[in-house]
Amino acid sequence: MKFFSFVCKYYGYFFWAEIAYLVLVFAVSMLLGKRYYDVEDLISGIMLLPLNLISWPVFITSTKIDYQNSKKRQRPTLDRTAGKVAFGIALCSAFAPLLALLEDMTLEEKAGQLFFVRVPAENAVEDVMTYHLGGYLLFGRDTQNKTASELIQTIASYQAAAELPLLIGVDEEGGTVVRVSSNPHLRSKKFSSPGKLWKQGLDALLRETREKSILLKSLGFNVNLAPVADVSTNSGDFIYDRPTGMDAEETADYTARVTEAQSFYGLGSVLKHFPGYGNNKDTHTGVAVDERSMEKFLEQDFLPFQAGIAVEETVWPSGELRRLRPAVLVSHNIVNCMDPNLPASLSPEVHRILREDLGFDGVVMTDDLAMDAVKAYAAEGDVAVMSIQAGNDLVVTTDYRTQIPRVIQAVRDGALEEEAVDAACLRVLRWKLELGLLERTEEGTLRSAL
Repeated sequence: MKFFSFVCKYYGYFFWAEIAYLVLVFAVSMLLGKRYYDVEDLISGIMLLPLNLISWPVFITSTKIDYQNSKKRQRPTLDRTAGKVAFGIALCSAFAPLLALLEDMTLEEKAGQLFFVRVPAENAVEDVMTYHLGGYLLFGRDTQNKTASELIQTIASYQAAAELPLLIGVDEEGGTVVRVSSNPHLRSKKFSSPGKLWKQGLDALLRETREKSILLKSLGFNVNLAPVADVSTNSGDFIYDRPTGMDAEETADYTARVTEAQSFYGLGSVLKHFPGYGNNKDTHTGVAVDERSMEKFLEQDFLPFQAGIAVEETVWPSGELRRLRPAVLVSHNIVNCMDPNLPASLSPEVHRILREDLGFDGVVMTDDLAMDAVKAYAAEGDVAVMSIQAGNDLVVTTDYRTQIPRVIQAVRDGALEEEAVDAACLRVLRWKLELGLLERTEEGTLRSAL
């Protein structure tokens, strides 16, 4: 009953927009004497009208409650806001199969899908099944000295063990971070750094991004944790060697070009490190505090992320227009102008800015939670619970064998709302659908495309 009320509550936000759109298009078609609508869309809107009538009283009630809370200056929690957005999207007719898939999943399966984890040294295949993992991240040790055939077989063994296809990711930025091309069995030389490629010109950038995308896809990867969208023009900055080293406008252009090129080959992009790394120190070894003003972020650091987020629809090699949203990775920097108390990766306010101010509705993931910068902020070690409460959809960590059970227990104890898990899981499933890992059947359901 609680789930029904939840669905009804969030349904009202989006259904009337869909109905209004269909009515407008129908009216224009009648006025101009030419059909601008699909009959199927019109029928689906009419068929879903009874469900909307059922949900409408709940929607009105929840709206009144939200208004009363706003008068009391009580901001709704971010996980509820994420639930409204994500479930509203899913309840549109085009996303009904995703909702059906979600409803058939257990809490354990949904929690596991939120974890994009480092491949363990032992029991990697078994853990895919045991923890229902959302994906594996491969590092240098996982590709070192392997031939292409060996790496393909290894990744295939992970996918074969998964009930839902895995995200298989890698950091192949070029330059100093090259988990794949550092292996001479996989490429004769390392991919060039973003700064070097950008200086060589657009043709060089697109040529190498194309080669990189084709290579990663051929090996079994479907996500590249790139491009680095940070603005850094000072060679003394910790992050300087990883982005272009250019100003905000050029970094934004670079980010959009790489995102679009990777999407063309069906490779998921991850824009990092939101809200912008700037001149901060290494968060692998300690806390970094960003003292810059909000104006600085608005005028500079946000621009590359906005440019990458804007790349949503791409014409694939098949000629098909496909929507493939990039994901956004959030750093562990403490950004005083946004939230002086928590690292960005654990801050609801930073995620609100990304969702509401920048309008991003795709997958948000943490930076690696094993870093020293976040350890002191998680009560009793429940860092994954905190990250989901903050608004992340994917948790990047090594310690998943401890963290997944804690997420499940937090839901059962009421410390973490299952609505937040559902909203995050839905976004992950939608990304997998966009990446071609899931496909629709003739019956309208979803199944593995691998």
